[in-house]
Amino acid sequence: MSKSRQLRTAKKYAKDYAVAVVAAEFMFSGVSALIATLKYPLSIEFLKLSNAVIRQGFRGWTLLPESYAQAPWWYLAAEGAIGIAVGVLVGLWANSREQRRPASDS
Repeated sequence: MSKSRQLRTAKKYAKDYAVAVVAAEFMFSGVSALIATLKYPLSIEFLKLSNAVIRQGFRGWTLLPESYAQAPWWYLAAEGAIGIAVGVLVGLWANSREQRRPASDS
């Protein structure tokens, strides 16, 4: 296969799948932002659970600190949710654009 034919094939695939790749990247970045953000409230709840176990079973032990500075994690979670929503909308747009395109044989 010649280089020009390979380049034409690569350009065709890049044109066909570029929007889908962008949509997947938006959704991936949104999910990773949500997972990274949820560590704040989950870690605080884990410390509270650990302290409850310590209070019940080991009365003489020192409790773990629960009073960390409250990070505004809901703002960061909203950024992740916005990324996911944008990715879904771009994916839906790409799907509708693909359905409106006439089918080609090659």
